[in-house]
Amino acid sequence: MSDRLTLETRRPEASSPPQEKVTRFFDGAAGFWTQVYSAPGVFADTHRRRLELALAWIDSLALQPGAHILVVGAGAGFEVIALANRGYLLTAIEPANAMVEIARGRADAAGCTGVRWVNGDAHALGFARESFDVVMALGVIPWLHTPGVAMAEMGRVLRPGGWWLGSADNAVRLDRLVDPARNPVVAPLSRRIRKAVMRPSASARPKARMHTGRAVHRLLDDAGIDPVAEVTFGFGPFTLIGRSMLPEAVGRTINAKLTELALRGVPLARATGSQRLALGQKRLVTP
Repeated sequence: MSDRLTLETRRPEASSPPQEKVTRFFDGAAGFWTQVYSAPGVFADTHRRRLELALAWIDSLALQPGAHILVVGAGAGFEVIALANRGYLLTAIEPANAMVEIARGRADAAGCTGVRWVNGDAHALGFARESFDVVMALGVIPWLHTPGVAMAEMGRVLRPGGWWLGSADNAVRLDRLVDPARNPVVAPLSRRIRKAVMRPSASARPKARMHTGRAVHRLLDDAGIDPVAEVTFGFGPFTLIGRSMLPEAVGRTINAKLTELALRGVPLARATGSQRLALGQKRLVTP
Protein backbone atom coordinates (compact mmCIF):
# COMPACT_ATOMS: atom_id res chain seq x y z
CA MET A 1 0.00 0.00 0.00
CA SER A 2 1.31 3.48 -0.81
CA ASP A 3 0.13 6.95 0.05
CA ARG A 4 -0.47 9.44 -2.69
CA LEU A 5 2.75 11.25 -3.53
CA THR A 6 2.80 14.95 -4.29
CA LEU A 7 4.71 16.89 -6.90
CA GLU A 8 5.29 20.62 -6.83
CA THR A 9 6.58 22.36 -9.94
CA ARG A 10 8.44 25.63 -9.60
CA ARG A 11 8.74 27.74 -12.74
CA PRO A 12 10.46 29.65 -14.16
CA GLU A 13 13.10 29.21 -11.48
CA ALA A 14 12.88 25.38 -11.49
CA SER A 15 16.13 25.41 -13.43
CA SER A 16 18.12 28.63 -13.72
CA PRO A 17 19.44 29.38 -17.26
CA PRO A 18 23.06 28.34 -16.60
CA GLN A 19 21.76 25.07 -15.17
CA GLU A 20 19.41 24.19 -18.03
CA LYS A 21 22.07 22.27 -19.98
CA VAL A 22 22.66 20.01 -16.98
CA THR A 23 18.92 19.52 -16.52
CA ARG A 24 18.48 18.53 -20.17
CA PHE A 25 21.38 16.09 -19.84
CA PHE A 26 19.79 14.33 -16.87
CA ASP A 27 16.39 14.32 -18.56
CA GLY A 28 17.96 12.52 -21.51
CA ALA A 29 19.98 10.13 -19.34
CA ALA A 30 17.23 9.28 -16.85
CA GLY A 31 17.18 5.62 -17.89
CA PHE A 32 20.92 5.27 -17.32
CA TRP A 33 20.77 6.74 -13.83
CA THR A 34 17.85 4.48 -12.97
CA GLN A 35 19.93 1.40 -13.77
CA VAL A 36 23.30 2.51 -12.40
CA TYR A 37 22.86 0.93 -8.96
CA SER A 38 22.17 -2.49 -10.44
CA ALA A 39 24.73 -2.39 -13.28
CA PRO A 40 28.10 -4.17 -13.30
CA GLY A 41 31.40 -2.29 -13.32
CA VAL A 42 33.54 0.02 -11.21
CA PHE A 43 31.36 3.09 -11.83
CA ALA A 44 28.25 1.33 -10.54
CA ASP A 45 30.16 -0.29 -7.66
CA THR A 46 31.32 3.16 -6.55
CA HIS A 47 27.80 4.57 -6.63
CA ARG A 48 26.46 1.62 -4.64
CA ARG A 49 29.19 2.12 -2.05
CA ARG A 50 28.42 5.83 -1.87
CA LEU A 51 24.78 5.14 -1.05
CA GLU A 52 25.72 2.46 1.50
CA LEU A 53 28.14 4.78 3.29
CA ALA A 54 25.71 7.70 3.27
CA LEU A 55 22.92 5.58 4.77
CA ALA A 56 25.31 4.17 7.38
CA TRP A 57 26.20 7.72 8.41
CA ILE A 58 22.52 8.63 8.62
CA ASP A 59 21.92 5.60 10.84
CA SER A 60 24.81 6.65 13.09
CA LEU A 61 23.16 10.03 13.77
CA ALA A 62 20.30 8.36 15.69
CA LEU A 63 17.74 10.82 14.32
CA GLN A 64 14.31 11.00 15.87
CA PRO A 65 11.50 9.19 14.02
CA GLY A 66 9.82 11.67 11.71
CA ALA A 67 12.94 13.81 11.30
CA HIS A 68 12.53 16.01 8.21
CA ILE A 69 15.12 15.28 5.52
CA LEU A 70 15.62 17.24 2.31
CA VAL A 71 17.16 15.28 -0.55
CA VAL A 72 18.66 17.68 -3.09
CA GLY A 73 19.14 16.22 -6.56
CA ALA A 74 16.92 13.25 -5.79
CA GLY A 75 17.61 11.58 -9.14
CA ALA A 76 15.92 8.20 -9.50
CA GLY A 77 14.96 8.24 -5.82
CA PHE A 78 17.23 5.54 -4.38
CA GLU A 79 18.16 7.47 -1.25
CA VAL A 80 14.63 8.86 -0.91
CA ILE A 81 13.14 5.37 -0.78
CA ALA A 82 15.79 4.11 1.66
CA LEU A 83 15.23 7.05 4.01
CA ALA A 84 11.44 6.91 3.79
CA ASN A 85 11.60 3.25 4.74
CA ARG A 86 13.49 4.32 7.88
CA GLY A 87 10.49 6.36 9.02
CA TYR A 88 11.74 9.85 8.17
CA LEU A 89 9.71 12.66 6.59
CA LEU A 90 11.08 13.28 3.11
CA THR A 91 11.12 16.26 0.78
CA ALA A 92 12.86 15.55 -2.52
CA ILE A 93 13.87 18.22 -5.03
CA GLU A 94 15.08 17.45 -8.56
CA PRO A 95 15.22 19.72 -11.65
CA ALA A 96 14.90 17.02 -14.35
CA ASN A 97 11.26 16.16 -15.06
CA ALA A 98 12.06 12.66 -16.34
CA MET A 99 13.99 11.87 -13.17
CA VAL A 100 11.13 13.10 -10.96
CA GLU A 101 8.60 10.91 -12.75
CA ILE A 102 10.85 7.85 -12.49
CA ALA A 103 11.56 8.51 -8.81
CA ARG A 104 7.87 8.99 -8.03
CA GLY A 105 7.00 5.74 -9.77
CA ARG A 106 9.71 3.80 -7.95
CA ALA A 107 8.72 5.28 -4.58
CA ASP A 108 5.07 4.49 -5.20
CA ALA A 109 5.93 0.90 -6.13
CA ALA A 110 8.03 0.61 -2.95
CA GLY A 111 5.10 1.69 -0.78
CA CYS A 112 6.83 4.79 0.57
CA THR A 113 4.78 7.34 2.50
CA GLY A 114 5.01 11.03 3.22
CA VAL A 115 7.26 11.98 0.30
CA ARG A 116 6.91 15.53 -0.99
CA TRP A 117 8.28 15.90 -4.52
CA VAL A 118 9.46 19.26 -5.82
CA ASN A 119 10.63 20.00 -9.36
CA GLY A 120 13.20 22.71 -8.73
CA ASP A 121 16.80 23.94 -8.64
CA ALA A 122 19.32 23.67 -5.80
CA HIS A 123 20.38 27.27 -6.39
CA ALA A 124 16.94 28.53 -5.29
CA LEU A 125 15.37 26.02 -2.92
CA GLY A 126 12.42 28.18 -1.92
CA PHE A 127 11.87 26.50 1.46
CA ALA A 128 11.60 28.31 4.78
CA ARG A 129 14.72 28.95 6.84
CA GLU A 130 15.78 26.22 9.25
CA SER A 131 13.05 23.82 8.12
CA PHE A 132 15.06 20.58 7.78
CA ASP A 133 16.92 18.35 10.21
CA VAL A 134 19.12 16.86 7.48
CA VAL A 135 20.05 17.93 3.96
CA MET A 136 21.43 15.19 1.72
CA ALA A 137 23.07 16.02 -1.62
CA LEU A 138 24.73 12.99 -3.22
CA GLY A 139 26.30 13.64 -6.61
CA VAL A 140 25.02 17.22 -6.70
CA ILE A 141 28.02 19.51 -6.20
CA PRO A 142 29.80 18.42 -9.42
CA TRP A 143 26.87 19.60 -11.55
CA LEU A 144 26.23 23.02 -9.98
CA HIS A 145 27.08 26.13 -11.99
CA THR A 146 27.55 28.15 -8.77
CA PRO A 147 28.22 25.71 -5.92
CA GLY A 148 28.58 28.46 -3.32
CA VAL A 149 25.06 29.73 -3.99
CA ALA A 150 23.52 26.26 -3.78
CA MET A 151 25.47 25.42 -0.62
CA ALA A 152 24.33 28.67 0.97
CA GLU A 153 20.75 27.68 0.16
CA MET A 154 21.24 24.26 1.74
CA GLY A 155 22.73 25.89 4.82
CA ARG A 156 19.86 28.36 4.99
CA VAL A 157 17.14 25.69 5.10
CA LEU A 158 19.04 23.50 7.58
CA ARG A 159 18.21 24.02 11.24
CA PRO A 160 21.06 24.93 13.63
CA GLY A 161 22.67 21.71 14.78
CA GLY A 162 21.25 19.90 11.76
CA TRP A 163 23.29 17.70 9.46
CA TRP A 164 24.50 18.10 5.88
CA LEU A 165 25.62 14.97 4.04
CA GLY A 166 26.85 15.13 0.47
CA SER A 167 29.49 14.18 -2.03
CA ALA A 168 31.83 15.76 -4.53
CA ASP A 169 33.96 14.37 -7.33
CA ASN A 170 37.50 14.35 -5.92
CA ALA A 171 39.99 16.40 -7.94
CA VAL A 172 43.00 14.46 -6.62
CA ARG A 173 41.98 10.97 -7.65
CA LEU A 174 44.22 8.06 -8.47
CA ASP A 175 42.59 7.16 -11.78
CA ARG A 176 43.36 10.67 -13.07
CA LEU A 177 46.89 10.79 -11.72
CA VAL A 178 48.00 7.67 -13.62
CA ASP A 179 46.59 8.74 -17.01
CA PRO A 180 48.48 11.55 -18.78
CA ALA A 181 45.31 12.45 -20.69
CA ARG A 182 43.49 13.10 -17.40
CA ASN A 183 46.32 14.07 -15.05
CA PRO A 184 45.52 17.49 -13.50
CA VAL A 185 49.01 18.75 -14.36
CA VAL A 186 49.23 17.54 -17.97
CA ALA A 187 45.59 17.54 -19.09
CA PRO A 188 44.97 21.33 -18.88
CA LEU A 189 47.71 21.95 -21.45
CA SER A 190 46.20 19.33 -23.75
CA ARG A 191 42.78 20.93 -23.39
CA ARG A 192 44.14 24.37 -24.24
CA ILE A 193 45.73 22.99 -27.38
CA ARG A 194 42.51 21.26 -28.44
CA LYS A 195 40.51 24.40 -27.72
CA ALA A 196 42.85 26.45 -29.89
CA VAL A 197 42.52 24.18 -32.93
CA MET A 198 38.93 22.93 -32.61
CA ARG A 199 35.61 24.73 -32.78
CA PRO A 200 33.64 24.18 -29.56
CA SER A 201 30.45 22.17 -29.90
CA ALA A 202 27.26 23.81 -28.68
CA SER A 203 25.74 20.40 -28.05
CA ALA A 204 28.60 18.99 -25.96
CA ARG A 205 27.40 17.31 -22.78
CA PRO A 206 28.02 19.23 -19.56
CA LYS A 207 31.07 18.24 -17.59
CA ALA A 208 31.07 17.44 -13.91
CA ARG A 209 33.35 19.68 -11.86
CA MET A 210 35.86 18.22 -9.45
CA HIS A 211 36.76 19.64 -6.05
CA THR A 212 39.66 19.21 -3.67
CA GLY A 213 39.02 18.50 -0.02
CA ARG A 214 39.98 22.08 0.77
CA ALA A 215 37.41 23.39 -1.71
CA VAL A 216 34.67 21.26 -0.16
CA HIS A 217 35.60 22.51 3.31
CA ARG A 218 35.42 26.09 2.05
CA LEU A 219 31.94 25.52 0.62
CA LEU A 220 30.79 24.07 3.93
CA ASP A 221 32.37 26.84 5.98
CA ASP A 222 30.79 29.56 3.85
CA ALA A 223 27.40 27.87 4.34
CA GLY A 224 27.81 27.89 8.13
CA ILE A 225 28.49 24.16 8.32
CA ASP A 226 31.40 22.57 10.20
CA PRO A 227 32.98 19.42 8.71
CA VAL A 228 32.56 16.39 10.98
CA ALA A 229 33.72 13.43 8.90
CA GLU A 230 34.84 12.65 5.37
CA VAL A 231 36.12 9.74 3.32
CA THR A 232 37.22 9.18 -0.24
CA PHE A 233 36.59 5.93 -2.09
CA GLY A 234 36.14 4.56 -5.61
CA PHE A 235 39.19 3.77 -7.74
CA GLY A 236 38.84 3.54 -11.49
CA PRO A 237 38.01 2.66 -14.12
CA PHE A 238 41.72 3.09 -14.86
CA THR A 239 42.60 4.35 -18.32
CA LEU A 240 45.69 5.16 -20.36
CA ILE A 241 45.26 7.99 -22.86
CA GLY A 242 41.54 7.55 -22.41
CA ARG A 243 41.50 3.80 -23.12
CA SER A 244 40.59 1.15 -20.59
CA MET A 245 43.66 -0.49 -19.03
CA LEU A 246 42.09 -3.46 -17.24
CA PRO A 247 39.46 -6.15 -17.77
CA GLU A 248 36.27 -5.29 -15.91
CA ALA A 249 36.63 -8.07 -13.32
CA VAL A 250 40.20 -7.03 -12.49
CA GLY A 251 39.20 -3.38 -12.25
CA ARG A 252 36.37 -4.18 -9.87
CA THR A 253 38.66 -6.24 -7.64
CA ILE A 254 41.26 -3.46 -7.50
CA ASN A 255 38.55 -0.90 -6.76
CA ALA A 256 37.19 -2.99 -3.88
CA LYS A 257 40.63 -3.53 -2.32
CA LEU A 258 41.72 0.11 -2.64
CA THR A 259 38.38 1.33 -1.31
CA GLU A 260 38.76 -0.84 1.78
CA LEU A 261 42.24 0.60 2.33
CA ALA A 262 40.89 4.12 1.89
CA LEU A 263 38.09 3.57 4.40
CA ARG A 264 40.63 2.23 6.89
CA GLY A 265 42.59 5.48 6.53
CA VAL A 266 45.65 4.03 4.80
CA PRO A 267 47.85 6.91 3.52
CA LEU A 268 47.55 7.75 -0.19
CA ALA A 269 44.44 5.60 -0.65
CA ARG A 270 42.45 7.65 1.87
CA ALA A 271 42.94 10.84 -0.16
CA THR A 272 42.76 9.66 -3.78
CA GLY A 273 39.38 8.00 -4.25
CA SER A 274 37.17 9.34 -7.03
CA GLN A 275 34.36 10.25 -4.63
CA ARG A 276 34.56 12.41 -1.51
CA LEU A 277 31.72 11.89 0.95
CA ALA A 278 31.41 14.51 3.67
CA LEU A 279 29.30 14.97 6.77
CA GLY A 280 28.89 18.36 8.39
CA GLN A 281 26.86 19.99 11.14
CA LYS A 282 25.35 23.45 10.95
CA ARG A 283 26.70 25.84 13.55
CA LEU A 284 24.37 26.85 16.33
CA VAL A 285 25.38 30.46 15.69
CA THR A 286 26.37 31.45 12.15
CA PRO A 287 28.32 34.61 11.28
